[in-house]
Amino acid sequence: MCRLKFAFVAALLLWATTPALAQSSDRHISEAFPKGAKQIATGEFRDGDPAHTGSGQLKILVAPDGRTILRLENLKVKPGPDLYVYLAKDPDPLFPEDVTAAFVSLGDLKGQTGNQNYVVPKDIDLSDWRSVAVWCEAYKVLFAVATIEPN
Repeated sequence: MCRLKFAFVAALLLWATTPALAQSSDRHISEAFPKGAKQIATGEFRDGDPAHTGSGQLKILVAPDGRTILRLENLKVKPGPDLYVYLAKDPDPLFPEDVTAAFVSLGDLKGQTGNQNYVVPKDIDLSDWRSVAVWCEAYKVLFAVATIEPN
């Protein structure tokens, strides 16, 4: 019984002192469509696996100023810890190594639902990347993925 209490207290302390690993809340984001942007590619988000679900649309846009913007529309992803938006080379990643073999992080997922925009760095050639993943860095788990389909 003493070991069980110790394990519980240790787990509680670990959870309390590592906020990046704590379960994220279901945050809604509503960023506007970039004015004057033209769509160059699309995709549909699908589940990463039966326990990690996601849906919504992917739009890749070119803004009037030349910036490439990755837009997630009507996104709905199961809340989780430490979620990021990745460009991945694999068009249909099924396993963690399919994502981590070649990826570029576009930053933290801003929210689990809604519309959000991510600027693609200028040195990234999108023709080298085949999918967009919502990735849990803490546990190396794919939450949702969309294959990039050029227009």
